[in-house]
Amino acid sequence: MQKQEGRRSGARTAGSGRRPTRAGLRPPGEAPRARAGSTTTTTTTAGADTAAGAGAPSAAARAAGAATTAGAATTAGARAAGASPPRRTSPPGRRVVRPRRAVTPGRVVGIAGVLVVCGVLAGFGIAAALRHPAPNGGSSTGSGSGAGGAGGAAGAAAVAAPAWSVQLATNVPVATLDSVGAGTAVGLPERIAAQPLLTRAGKPEVFYDGAEFCPYCAGERWALVVALSRFGSFSHLGETHSSTSDVYPGTATFTFRGSSYTSRFVSFVPLEEYSNVVSGGSYIRLARPTRAEAALESTYERPPYFQGSGFPFVDIANRFLVLGGGVDVQPLHGLSFSAIAGQLADPASPVADSVDGAANVLTAAVCEATGNRPAAVCDDAVIEHQAAQLEAQHGS
Repeated sequence: MQKQEGRRSGARTAGSGRRPTRAGLRPPGEAPRARAGSTTTTTTTAGADTAAGAGAPSAAARAAGAATTAGAATTAGARAAGASPPRRTSPPGRRVVRPRRAVTPGRVVGIAGVLVVCGVLAGFGIAAALRHPAPNGGSSTGSGSGAGGAGGAAGAAAVAAPAWSVQLATNVPVATLDSVGAGTAVGLPERIAAQPLLTRAGKPEVFYDGAEFCPYCAGERWALVVALSRFGSFSHLGETHSSTSDVYPGTATFTFRGSSYTSRFVSFVPLEEYSNVVSGGSYIRLARPTRAEAALESTYERPPYFQGSGFPFVDIANRFLVLGGGVDVQPLHGLSFSAIAGQLADPASPVADSVDGAANVLTAAVCEATGNRPAAVCDDAVIEHQAAQLEAQHGS
């Protein structure tokens, strides 16, 4: 297994091109990568039939979506106070190592105080639950990702993505995808060797972990929606944008918070850990990985796979891994949500070259995980070529 390129470091500043890390964005005192909790945000529904394939949208429809909006202004004040300087690893500019914070005596005392307060509050909560039990004796969970549900205001439903834009993104014509090929996809997914197939509900699982503030997650979501729509169908997709105080500020994108996905061939488990809203010096926490998801990331966010962690993290059934995203975000920056969706069907557009190209690479990786099903997708000459490229790069 070839290791990634060397590590570079530098202070994180708005517009620097550096990947946002998770460490400096946690609320003060929160332990890094504490995976015991399982509050999550979007549920995946497995098992229903679908294999996307609607016709190409008309030229008029594409033209209607082509309006652009100016990129949001950079506001450095939204930065998390006291964030540790991130260290960037290869591919350059795509992701950074998350610094680990040492546990000092002062922090131990602070944490102990927090635990005491939490214990008292938990006692009040139990008493309140005894006085006001949940209806039918059950417990409530939000719609979410992974195995849990969102909690509190952070789990509020996302703004629904415009229906026509969703239609365009989930039904990109095969002719367009074939014309684009790999486009300007940023590298190839890393092959995972000697690991059991990651499954859910008896099907290969694609696990995504990202954050709404993250600009590279913004690009990767577009590619995931285009690719996975060839294997199944999405519902309740939301619309959001990346942080306005980071590189490619305010990039329009989907959010998987509150969404669901159905397919006969693959399960999709998305997780959005943070919103793009800053409160108290940190981005609002939306969800946490489950223990199993935390263990998965811990396995692959170190050599021989990757050195360090970052968003987005995409595990394609323990067969391929994407860390840092495979989409060139530059062509998306400054465009409205509808403009991006409207250009996906135009093979001559930089947006299609970027998003559709990365989607084709993801499609080839998913086809390997599903045993080349469905044939209508995986036997496509362009997808077969991309699959051969994956094999050639990793010598398998």
